[in-house]
Amino acid sequence: MIDRKSDETVIDLPQLWRLLRKNIVNLIVWMLAGGILAFLISFVFMTPKYSATTDILVNQKADNAQMQFNVQQADLQAINTYKDVLKKDVILDPVLKQIRQQDNYSGDIEKLQDAVSIENQTN
Repeated sequence: MIDRKSDETVIDLPQLWRLLRKNIVNLIVWMLAGGILAFLISFVFMTPKYSATTDILVNQKADNAQMQFNVQQADLQAINTYKDVLKKDVILDPVLKQIRQQDNYSGDIEKLQDAVSIENQTN
């Protein structure tokens, strides 16, 4: 049998309970202070960042190869038009109003236009 008198740690549960009860007010105060600090940092000092993605498939049916090429070119032009339209003030003004009401967004329409990115998938 190995003698481990120097390695043993004894935890006295009644003494631990008394210590907890004695400092319960301090524990609650520090917990509330930490919660308030976390709230202030997250809602006052940090600007929320949002991200959303959507996929739009633009295509038409064509019977022959020449017509298929023309339709594909028309689809590409439509996609470029959609990219331009989605960044216009007509679309972004209602979005700006909504995020100002719901999320306290403080930016202007130019910042919102810069935040929106539209990419075209190749092939």
